[in-house]
Amino acid sequence: MSKYFTDRVTDRFLHWTGKRSVWVITLFVATSAAVLALILDHAVYAALVLSTFESDQIDNLNIVGTAILVALPLALFFAALVKSLYQSRKDLKDSEDKLNELLATSSDWFWETDEEYRFSKLIGNRETGKLPRADVLGTFRWDNASPRDLADIDKWEAHKAVLDAHKPFRNFTYENSPNPPKWVRASGNPVFREDGEFAGYIGTASDITNEYLANIKIRDQDERLKTAVSAMSSGFALWNDDDELVVCNEQFKKFYPSVRSQLVPGAKFEALSRAAAEAGDILDAVGDIDEWIKRIVERHRASESSTVYQLRNGQWIQAIERRIIDGGSVSERNDITDLMQANRALSNTEARFSTAFHANPQICTISTVSNGRYIDVNKAFETITGYSRDMTIGATAEDIGIWPDPEFRNNFKRIISENRSVDKMVGKFRTRSGEIRHTRISAEIIDIEGTECILGVFPDVTDEIMAIRALEESERNLKSIIHTASAPIVVVNRKGQITEWNIAATAITGYSEEEVNYCLFINEFVPEKFNENAKIIFERAMNGASPESSEIPVATKNGGIATILFSLTPLLDRSGNTVGVVAIGQDVTALNQAQEQLFHAQKLESVGYLSGGIAHDFNNLLQVIGGSISVIDSLRDDPEEQGIWIEKIEKTIQRGGSLTNQLLAFSRQQALKPQSVRPGEIVFGIDSLLRRTLGEDITFSVSCPANLPPILADVHELQNAIINLCVNARDAMPNGGRLGIDVKAVKIREDASGNKDNLPAGNYIELSVSDTGAGMGATVLENAFDPFFTTKEVGKGTGLGLSMVYGFAKQSRGTAKIDSVIGEGTTVSLLFPEAPPDDQPAESLLPDSSHSPTGSTILLVEDDPEVRDVTSSLLRLAGYKILEADSGRMALDILATSVEIDIVFSDVVMPGGISGFDIARKIAASPGGPKVLLASGYPDKQEADHSDLDGQVTILPKPYNLTEIRKALAELEP
Repeated sequence: MSKYFTDRVTDRFLHWTGKRSVWVITLFVATSAAVLALILDHAVYAALVLSTFESDQIDNLNIVGTAILVALPLALFFAALVKSLYQSRKDLKDSEDKLNELLATSSDWFWETDEEYRFSKLIGNRETGKLPRADVLGTFRWDNASPRDLADIDKWEAHKAVLDAHKPFRNFTYENSPNPPKWVRASGNPVFREDGEFAGYIGTASDITNEYLANIKIRDQDERLKTAVSAMSSGFALWNDDDELVVCNEQFKKFYPSVRSQLVPGAKFEALSRAAAEAGDILDAVGDIDEWIKRIVERHRASESSTVYQLRNGQWIQAIERRIIDGGSVSERNDITDLMQANRALSNTEARFSTAFHANPQICTISTVSNGRYIDVNKAFETITGYSRDMTIGATAEDIGIWPDPEFRNNFKRIISENRSVDKMVGKFRTRSGEIRHTRISAEIIDIEGTECILGVFPDVTDEIMAIRALEESERNLKSIIHTASAPIVVVNRKGQITEWNIAATAITGYSEEEVNYCLFINEFVPEKFNENAKIIFERAMNGASPESSEIPVATKNGGIATILFSLTPLLDRSGNTVGVVAIGQDVTALNQAQEQLFHAQKLESVGYLSGGIAHDFNNLLQVIGGSISVIDSLRDDPEEQGIWIEKIEKTIQRGGSLTNQLLAFSRQQALKPQSVRPGEIVFGIDSLLRRTLGEDITFSVSCPANLPPILADVHELQNAIINLCVNARDAMPNGGRLGIDVKAVKIREDASGNKDNLPAGNYIELSVSDTGAGMGATVLENAFDPFFTTKEVGKGTGLGLSMVYGFAKQSRGTAKIDSVIGEGTTVSLLFPEAPPDDQPAESLLPDSSHSPTGSTILLVEDDPEVRDVTSSLLRLAGYKILEADSGRMALDILATSVEIDIVFSDVVMPGGISGFDIARKIAASPGGPKVLLASGYPDKQEADHSDLDGQVTILPKPYNLTEIRKALAELEP
């Protein structure tokens, strides 16, 4: 406190003397001169008295001396006065210069306050342009602070406490204005009056806004740097240009536990490395610490280096050193223990794997799943990317920046994490030179001695991409060609939607491309009854079947039907995947009409070919029937033997019906009725018939596993096909032999060889008939399925048998094939697709003898008296009451009476203009009428021509026997 007081007194004295120095000094000099003159005067006078001078002389000398003594002080006074004035002016000039220099360099404002701390004076620095605001005078410092700064109550309370204590303060910083932000730093000293009373403060202030904001930014950057360094999974240390530690993270310290406490700012790199080595932390340094220190320091001071060494705890670390621009360096430490273990494991299998890996012309890499660091790369990686093996091993893809697209990298990580593999993922990679290349990466997670790694292969497909772009241009040209082609072209996608429809298709159908775009081709443009077949054709093409041609009816805009012969080809994308079907067509509507006319003409011509065989077969049938009747007549006393010959007559009639059915199918007068049926049951059902037909000199066998799946086929046509093949086999063995029927399940695969008919892949039932006959030559095999082709003599064959079998198999969505060797025999095989699971097998085809008629009354309508008599007898044998009518008119008259009739059994075609269908319509018009059973030699054609009666009548094909009549009537009865 005394020192402060002394300082203040000294200041006050200097201040006072500074104003009065000239007069004080002058007065002091004059007084001193006067005193000296007086002393000198008295001394001279005393000397004169003691001398020999007279008194008058002494008085005169005294007067002169006195005058001199008076003049001398005055002269000295004026001389001192002039010198003092000159020096004061000089000192004042020097002080002004120094004050101006201080103003220009020390602050932006000088300020004073009164004793209540209100600003009373403000002087701005004109050099800096910081001029004071007039509205500040009379205010407190805190009146000019921003609300945000005033919120720091503790700071302002402390500042006010200093002011109240009348103490000096230094560098008090506060925000002066929030908009725009301005920060001020102020320093001040208290001022006291002469009487010691406090008079206020005087001080300086500076605008430090730029400095303050810069410091905040630096502080934020420092915090971010510290956060980033702390968050790093790797060990990190920063050194200055003298190799002194600036900062390091916790992970860095963990690698060197023995010198952890020494890892503080200012510690030398070499000293720390030596201390760690001497403590035994570094296994590689054991035995020769000096040499290891020398090597590690050289690498630290290099521009960039990477070293791998092992720690005492077994960890392997990768030490990376990089010099930075300011001369300092950065140290990075990575735990690569997993990498080293994986490397050791990799070396165990390298003999088997290395050649394929490193010789692969495509880029191959192996990296760990845990941290993505590369374990190995092949030569192609170095050649194509430009990154050396040493630069890559231990680094991550992010470290070298090989993937320019972060989204691609993230998607790759997600997919391989979810699926453990990636297949041909399209992306881009960056070479070391910065060039962007295209790739299609495939990768899989593999295990290398307990460490999960990613084996990746990413070929450089840049040239392929360029080719694809050229292909796209070609596709655009092709699209132009499609639209200008003269043939109708339709392209559908996998959903069956139309994506391309050219001008020729528009010309045929009348529909424009805009009208059909993305419409379902089959559902909307193929008539309903052809839908299923068209779907099968398109599905086969969609599944990659070889191109095939098929006629598909297409609806036209004017309501007509155009028949187009389409050739279907799968449409593939650039990856080889089927994305649709291309159908290139030919309008064959007019051609088909001409062919139909030609076909009718050819049928007339075919009569000549058929007559011999048909006449022969019917003569044989008549011969058997006539001869059997004669035998029966002679065997009246032997009923058992008569039964045998009666059975022969029944079988002969069945053969006649079969021949008729073949002729109807050939003339397209009979449609197939596919149903779910087991082929084995059909074979066993006609087993006895086949054995008697084949004769005793042929050994007959059947092989059919139990529980084979059913097929979809027409039952009667399947029977006929089996009989036809067996008869052909018998004829091929005139001297006897072996004939076998084999039924088995087979599977056709998509890539099956020998699938000449392009059957869809799936499960099939194969029914084969084999013989040990003469066999067929190549020419016969080539034409065996052709209509009218036969090797039999004229009158012994029609040439329709195998042709009809083949047609039946194709209509059943299967096929037929022949294998034959001359001198060894022939095998004819029929292939049928398995029936869908929801289709139930047909009921047994064997006669149902358990049915007992209920005594119902049947009205039999038949114009042929012989047929009527036979049928009437059969119905009575079956237990029914019979009423007969010889015409449709008579039948209607009987129905108009009150006679109770349960079933009307009528022929279809009768004279008089009233057919069986007319009778059925009359009955259907009156609810509660009798059931109707019609008999016809053309059942399917008749049914098709009278579709209005679907479900109201049942048609029984001619010829029929008692068993078939019973079965048909049993289905009608409740």
